[in-house]
Amino acid sequence: MRGAQYDADALLYEGGGNVVVKGSYNANSEIYNVTARATNLQLQHFMPKSGLHPFTGSISAYGKGTDVLNPKSSLRLKANIGQFRFGSYVLDGISGDIAMMGGAANIHVISTNRMLGGDFTYKGKLSDKMVDGHLRGWFRRVDLKQIGVMKEPYVVSTWVDIDVRSNMKNSHYVSGPLRHLILTSEGKHGVQRLASGDVDITASVSGGKTAAHVKGDLTYANLKGLGMMDKNYILGTQVNLAFRSERANHYNIEGYLGNLMLTEDRGGQEVPLFDGDLNIHANMAGKRVNGSANGLIRQADLYQLGLVDKPFSSNCALNIEFDTDMADKLMVRGMLGNLQVKADGKRYTPGDVRIDVLSRADTTRAVIEGGDFALNTNWHGSYQQVLKAGQSIANNLNKQIENKRIDQMALQKLLPTGRLKLVSGEGNLFSKLLEQQGYVFKTANIDLTSSPEKGTQWKCYCRFTRLR
Repeated sequence: MRGAQYDADALLYEGGGNVVVKGSYNANSEIYNVTARATNLQLQHFMPKSGLHPFTGSISAYGKGTDVLNPKSSLRLKANIGQFRFGSYVLDGISGDIAMMGGAANIHVISTNRMLGGDFTYKGKLSDKMVDGHLRGWFRRVDLKQIGVMKEPYVVSTWVDIDVRSNMKNSHYVSGPLRHLILTSEGKHGVQRLASGDVDITASVSGGKTAAHVKGDLTYANLKGLGMMDKNYILGTQVNLAFRSERANHYNIEGYLGNLMLTEDRGGQEVPLFDGDLNIHANMAGKRVNGSANGLIRQADLYQLGLVDKPFSSNCALNIEFDTDMADKLMVRGMLGNLQVKADGKRYTPGDVRIDVLSRADTTRAVIEGGDFALNTNWHGSYQQVLKAGQSIANNLNKQIENKRIDQMALQKLLPTGRLKLVSGEGNLFSKLLEQQGYVFKTANIDLTSSPEKGTQWKCYCRFTRLR
């Protein structure tokens, strides 16, 4: 030690470990130059309860200023961590080369670490209050659970070329391409692929506001693995979507899903469910969802989707708007253009079908018109209440049949209040479906009213050609 100048060249032993240190430091200029190589150094003995664990590795640093994030400081640091753990973070296998001057950083990291592995660089401004730069390279393994970003055991692998900005508090921004993106889950049952693709992303968070835009190829998304569905649905699409949230539980989604393919994995066999191109716009506020969808549906297999109990698939040009509170309120209005249906091995072409469905707490109205088919219904109560009434009648009737005793008054009390009008010709889909059940008619004109007080009243005119 000579005045403000400190020099060291030492070999230190402690707790079964050792460190070789050679360096110098000037207290007046704050210029330092140090090289250290440690083997099993028991850092926790120097700083108990700090979360430090034995360290093996080497560090070489020179620069000016002890506060490395201060713009007036400069630093060149090379580090190679062979073995080290800080708290729950295992940092084995990380090597870095860091140069900082005037608040700007040039960082190159090469890592085989299982929490954060890859070969990537960061260039830009860096301080304790700001990040503003460019991140580029391979993140071959990012364990989001170990890092503390997510509770689920998700692991990301991707090549990035993105701009990043943050005030290190409540304002963050990223923008750029993510290539060869793979998201997996590493749970107790093994590794499961959740998503993969090549996308360009722009996302920002500012206080309680969030905005994002994603464009590219989402080649694979396991909706069950991602916790979005109960069934093994697999989705792939060309995506161009914008997302915005101005406050909690309020969201807006708008954009395009091209070549949207939805399949279901059933014991290793992929069953096609949906194929189409859709433009979507949706607003979500709590449980209320409203918006619109239009595009081309090349195939929608309602039977494989579990919506009907017999083979039934369709294709059409879709143009609808919708609004629901996930309870009594429901509105669906629009057109199924050039609708074509395949059922029971036969093809039908109903053409353009107009749909107008409205449900509130006190009423349900539905109008479906296409060709020579027209259905018009009005019921008291919401659509859920009407469906519940129909299910109650079916359950009660089944029990009465089992008991071999039909109680008409008990069934009548379960009837919903409303009216159904149906006009149908011979050539439409409705009549073709009835034909499969053995009811073949040229025309039908039905007017039905229902109430628990008066039962059902019918006005019916049908010209049957065959009745099974």
